Amino acid sequence: MKVLLLDKDKTRIKLFKEVLNDPDYDILVAKHGKNAIKHLGEDSPELIITDFDVPGGGVDLVNAILTMNRDQFPYVLFIAEEQGEKYAVDCLGPIPGDFLLKPIKEQELRARISVAERAITLQSHLRSERSDTVDLAMYDELTNLMNRQAVY
Repeated sequence: MKVLLLDKDKTRIKLFKEVLNDPDYDILVAKHGKNAIKHLGEDSPELIITDFDVPGGGVDLVNAILTMNRDQFPYVLFIAEEQGEKYAVDCLGPIPGDFLLKPIKEQELRARISVAERAITLQSHLRSERSDTVDLAMYDELTNLMNRQAVY
């Protein structure tokens, strides 16, 4: 799974890397929103962990995600100060995600990442099932030819 870390704080980036220390994770790091948006376009991360207050993060990042035409939006885990909690929650309306309040507790971070993985997996399975359903509606299962509904 591709994970994009968007944060200026080296200590938090180190914590994120320790928690995500697994060969299943391909970790990308950006220190400001412009680099993050570049990674969004080129690398298509499935999970984004971002400080809400990073320049180009927060609302700007959500707007960039929404302007990209994709079948699936990345799951975004916002890290926010207590006073920024309302804004982080508001940003999660149109996209899948969650938020953590600073200071970050390692166990809570692990739990939120686990929830993110499950959500991403479920979303992927749903997309696959939807594709299979469309195929079954369009093609005859026995002959694999287009059926009448697909032609008309």
